[in-house]
Amino acid sequence: MKAGQKRFAQLMLAAGLATIAWWAMDNQIGTHDAPSLSSANLPDYTIDNFSATRLNANGTPRHQLSADHYRYFAVNDSAELVRPHLVQYSQGNAPTHTRADTGTLNPKQKSIVMRGNVEVRQGKQTERGPIQLRTNELTVELQ
Repeated sequence: MKAGQKRFAQLMLAAGLATIAWWAMDNQIGTHDAPSLSSANLPDYTIDNFSATRLNANGTPRHQLSADHYRYFAVNDSAELVRPHLVQYSQGNAPTHTRADTGTLNPKQKSIVMRGNVEVRQGKQTERGPIQLRTNELTVELQ
């Protein structure tokens, strides 16, 4: 067998194997249903640059929640927050600011779980400094 014929035979063999492999993969893929996206993993709605303020009976702010992104899931009535910032107001005290990388808002439990680089600050910079707390995770109960 000449070198040219040998090379041609090798190319035909490789092409045949590639065709068989393609056919087998096509049949394999075609026999299974495509994976469906679970609606539990998809938010019902999203809000960019979210901000909401809750007022007390006198009409003054009780707390304000803002986030870069807000994703609401009706299936478990919760929301995921990206870069949440919670400001809590208390009469006679300086506001308390809580920030984190992410958060989960659970309206039924009236709580927010803040995660990642959580920082809580109250008061202004004075000679003693503000009250300050840093942690990885913090649950804040809203009133």
